[in-house]
Amino acid sequence: MEGRFWRGRAGFTLIELLVVIAIIAILAAILFPVFAQARARARSTKCLSNLRQLSLAFRQYAEDHNGYLPFIDLARKPSGTPAWTGLTSATSGVLPVLRSGGLFAYVRSEEVYLCPSDKDKLVPRTAGGVKNWPFSYSANVSMEWNDTYNPPVRRRFEVMANDPTRVMLLIHENRDSINDGNYNWKTGSTNNPSPIHYEGTNLAYVDGHAGYRRAKDITMEIVRATGEWDPDSNLGAR
Repeated sequence: MEGRFWRGRAGFTLIELLVVIAIIAILAAILFPVFAQARARARSTKCLSNLRQLSLAFRQYAEDHNGYLPFIDLARKPSGTPAWTGLTSATSGVLPVLRSGGLFAYVRSEEVYLCPSDKDKLVPRTAGGVKNWPFSYSANVSMEWNDTYNPPVRRRFEVMANDPTRVMLLIHENRDSINDGNYNWKTGSTNNPSPIHYEGTNLAYVDGHAGYRRAKDITMEIVRATGEWDPDSNLGAR
């Protein structure tokens, strides 16, 4: 009829809105853990890639320096000479400068030294902690010096008794213990593997491959002193 016109519905009822909200909540509960797992897996994959690049850089450095690695042990390196991380001293107030490190000419990206899971996490390097500690990885200090000699001698990269597929070269160290870029597995009380990747951590080995290990398993190997990561341990002869 003239003067009359049809009016459609102007919105949702309260029940309809509640149903939509409930559906969104259910989908979020299902998908958010999936997204979190995917993000964590991507970070772990990036960490493994970093370790492979760094282990390759160690090998390239050795090829260019008569078989020797860049300095790892801060207590034994020449005074004032940067270690592989750019640290010049173990003094708590001294911070690393990666670009000055012995390895930086071979890995010219600071991002490679830092696992994305560690970004912005504090390191108890000085009073109050250091927020932007630039690296996540520590090198096996046994790879630099052969202590079976008296006095100890610097080791060439390829000279060892142990199987290079079993000897750890680099490890993703816990942010609560990392402070100098070397990992002394013989004195595990001062070095701890990071449990950040599915309760474990990533490692690179002397032969160049990288892989995952549970933090508990690494700690037990340190306690048992099996010689798994010792370049001078002839495990095959046992």
